[in-house]
Amino acid sequence: MTETIKTTCTLDCQDACGVEAEVENGRVVRLRGAEDHPYTEGFLCIRLNRYLDRLYSPERVTSPLQKTKGGWRGISWDDAIDLAAGKFRAAVDEYGPAAILYFASSGSFGISNRYNVRLFNRLGGPTVASGSLCLSAGVAGMVQSLGQSVSPAPSEMMNSRMIVLWGRNPAAYSIHMVPLIRKARERGAEIVLIDPVRSESAKLCGRHYAPRPGGDGYLALAVCKYLLEEGKADREFLENAAANAAAIERMCHRFSWEELSAGCGLSVETLREIATLFGVNHPAAVCMGRGPQHYRQGAETTRLILAACAVSGNLGVKGGGYNYNSDFWGPFDRSLNGGEFATSHRTAPKATIGEAILSLKDPHIRAAYIHGGNPVTQCPNSRKVARAIRSIDFVTVVDSFMTDTAECADLFLPSAMFLETRDVRPAGWNPYVGPVMPAVPPPEGVRPDWEIVGLLARKLGIEDPHLGQPVEEFLQASLAPIEKHGLDPARAINEVFRNPGCPRVPFEDGVFATPSGKFEFLEEWEPDENPEVDERYPLRLLSLKYQRYQSSQVPESKQKEAETTVWLHPETATRFGLGEGVSGRLHSPSGECEVRFALDEGLRRDVCLARSGGWLKKGHGVNVLTADVLTSSGECSGYYETRVCPVARA
Repeated sequence: MTETIKTTCTLDCQDACGVEAEVENGRVVRLRGAEDHPYTEGFLCIRLNRYLDRLYSPERVTSPLQKTKGGWRGISWDDAIDLAAGKFRAAVDEYGPAAILYFASSGSFGISNRYNVRLFNRLGGPTVASGSLCLSAGVAGMVQSLGQSVSPAPSEMMNSRMIVLWGRNPAAYSIHMVPLIRKARERGAEIVLIDPVRSESAKLCGRHYAPRPGGDGYLALAVCKYLLEEGKADREFLENAAANAAAIERMCHRFSWEELSAGCGLSVETLREIATLFGVNHPAAVCMGRGPQHYRQGAETTRLILAACAVSGNLGVKGGGYNYNSDFWGPFDRSLNGGEFATSHRTAPKATIGEAILSLKDPHIRAAYIHGGNPVTQCPNSRKVARAIRSIDFVTVVDSFMTDTAECADLFLPSAMFLETRDVRPAGWNPYVGPVMPAVPPPEGVRPDWEIVGLLARKLGIEDPHLGQPVEEFLQASLAPIEKHGLDPARAINEVFRNPGCPRVPFEDGVFATPSGKFEFLEEWEPDENPEVDERYPLRLLSLKYQRYQSSQVPESKQKEAETTVWLHPETATRFGLGEGVSGRLHSPSGECEVRFALDEGLRRDVCLARSGGWLKKGHGVNVLTADVLTSSGECSGYYETRVCPVARA
């Protein structure tokens, strides 16, 4: 008998695909896109199309494991929960609640996982791994200039005369944006790619500009400077909807065209050409990717790109806007994370988590609970992170596979995957929230994250109505805020609904969510980087994600595909005595790794490109090289501050 279960993908992606799981004899045999989903419209990405290989992988761990001197051994769930609860209680009693590190990342975007910290807040408040590895500097920039993180509805692209993919690669990572771009192009829209890499999305675009990595702020400021000097700025917006328009005018006057050119690595003529596009194509939608904010000044860069949108009159208008992220917390009750119970509020940024663990005192980190993430592989400076996690007295990892991080743990608790769980999933860019329904039960010996937290709460003697309650009841409680918008939480957990916090055209009334109620330009900008390169490490390393796999979710049997390949422009390769297929090493101030070199004429000559996600225990992992640099705002990772030197194998 065949049954079809409708659910929503919870992978770390902004699309949140509607999914139909075809089940035969208790096993999922096929996944396909739900054609009635209002945004994803019936097709899935390559990562989800391969997901059943992961669900039914023989490498999956299906029982709790405890590390002993002789290696890992299986234990019962009762013993595992007793062990973890005892260690957590002992850490709190002896050192205080901040001695526990709580690390949660984006392995699942099901909303229930966002509340697991409630357990540790009931213990007094852990040290929370804060910020993000991927987008929080950009979000911080949006909040500082706009007052909130919100993007226009994707359908507004049909009203755009120009779409600028600024460091964004939808052909690989936002595939449901691609049909919209194609339709807009058919309607006459100009499609522009701004990216140091000639990515897969270049085929969608009529123009490609490759600024120096980290030079996006200079380019955005050049757009503002041209529009102001040529009398093409939106003066009505600047006078009525901006709080400090004089700030951007001062900044533009301060920087000469030659300084902007040197800063972004493009000629003055090219800068004027790009700026002219903003002057003649209105409305224009800017779709920014994660790359421009992966530098120390990621938030400032975001604000400068937003300034270009503002000066060109593309905020609060149909077909315009700044597309980056929408706050998925909008329809949910944030208070359910139990923050009111915490007496300790210490945080440690994920981007520098290794250094934080090693240096925090009063108290030191004595125990850790890690779920939904693989910090050893995904955080910068991987070897430092591994060393730091191993230094903790007791570490619990909740996962489905024996990752690099799990290898550093003392206790492994196997968790269910999204086709086996009940949840609700908000999207990060489109305005829809979808139900997550279990297509099949998890394997015997595996528990959903929310159930694990409930078991721990019970063993710790925590009486809390929201810890251990049926997940449907918890999901309804989390959606209580939507009642004021006329929506029924009991119904909403079972169907796709539009996030009431995502307007079709944000700020259309000219009112922003800032303290002033107006758009707020960056007041001052002091670029913190000298474009002159360090001769010891002459190339900038850009570490992108795999298209085929989600972050580090690469099966051990497929780790050959995650071999650290480094792409160089042919002229750059010649300069270092390298060629296609040559083996060698890549050195950075943080470390070195074995790599294989490949050639790509679509790259700038001052960069090299690699993919992150390979596992250290398999000899891969580009994050052994990346710098553990924290952005100035948003506690994001400045991955792309990393500089490297390629060396051929002797």
